[in-house]
Amino acid sequence: MQTFSMWCNSHLRKVNTEIEVIEEDFRDGLKLMLLLEVISGEQLPKPDKGQMRFHRIANVSKALDFIESKGVKLVSIGAEGSSVVLTNVRVTTCLEFLETHKCREFG
Repeated sequence: MQTFSMWCNSHLRKVNTEIEVIEEDFRDGLKLMLLLEVISGEQLPKPDKGQMRFHRIANVSKALDFIESKGVKLVSIGAEGSSVVLTNVRVTTCLEFLETHKCREFG
């Protein structure tokens, strides 16, 4: 996971940010959306800036929708449904997608 964090940070530094703990830093969806934008070169929908649960759910949903738009089937994974907006399963799914696509950079 540390190697993957380093890979994420190598991209996130391009937009002057980094992650420290993936599960925490991607939980609200903001840095996950930013990472997806950086590696894809595409613009995602504007993120919700609030800190309430529904803002985090909306942002994670936007990230998951983007991943699905790239042909990845996310079965039984949604942004809502637990007290933690982005659970380890959802983080793992997103990270596996990013890891799979890091070599091709969405090319």
